[in-house]
Amino acid sequence: MLDLRLESLAFGGDAVGHAPDGKVVFVPFGAPGDRVRARVVKETASYARGELLELVEPGPARRAPPCPHFGSCGGCQWLHVDYRAQAAAKQEIFIHTMAEADVARIDPILAAPHELGYRRRVRLQLRVRSGGAPELGYFRWRSREIVDVARCPLLEPPLDAGLALVREALASLRAPATVSGSVALLCGRDGDLHASVRLEEARPSSLELERLLERLLAGSRIVGAVVASGEQAIQGGERSVELEG
Repeated sequence: MLDLRLESLAFGGDAVGHAPDGKVVFVPFGAPGDRVRARVVKETASYARGELLELVEPGPARRAPPCPHFGSCGGCQWLHVDYRAQAAAKQEIFIHTMAEADVARIDPILAAPHELGYRRRVRLQLRVRSGGAPELGYFRWRSREIVDVARCPLLEPPLDAGLALVREALASLRAPATVSGSVALLCGRDGDLHASVRLEEARPSSLELERLLERLLAGSRIVGAVVASGEQAIQGGERSVELEG
């Protein structure tokens, strides 16, 4: 076990500290300034990866994450870090990356006007078991299991609301066995959504795909959709949505 003072955030999302022998240790879900106890789960000649076992003393950059799924959901890694510290970390990572390419002058990164509710596109995993409610969300942290997510605070409000619309459409999907796949949603300038659903395993019939497409387009928010399974792909509504800029 290591007692570490975490110093910074690294590309990929882990926090960085140094072991007593000077070796770099990457620790997921740490924040700059944290004092933690961690267990080494992987070690190479140049670095080690640790698992956070105990937060001994929170650093000034740590905050309560604004999402109940944080820590188990693999959708993001920095919601427990103050946004100013996030922006500073991205700046340092970018400067280091550009220095390797001999780029000397780097302008400051522009912070997003809102630290939450800014994402305009999302890709989710889905699973529908025969006779069961659909699961729709992100993969669990370092797993292929799905964390069922009703809301995601990183998404723009219309996109976040679109999760419920897709879930409702999937709820009536009839299949003899488990259907899995993915859902991609894009939010346009006026809040219009475009959905792309790909289904794998126990592939539904062509008629079932058509019904799913109709259900997706039944409301006014999803203005266009593509539903695909294997070699089959059908499209309805608008083929695109208009973005700003």
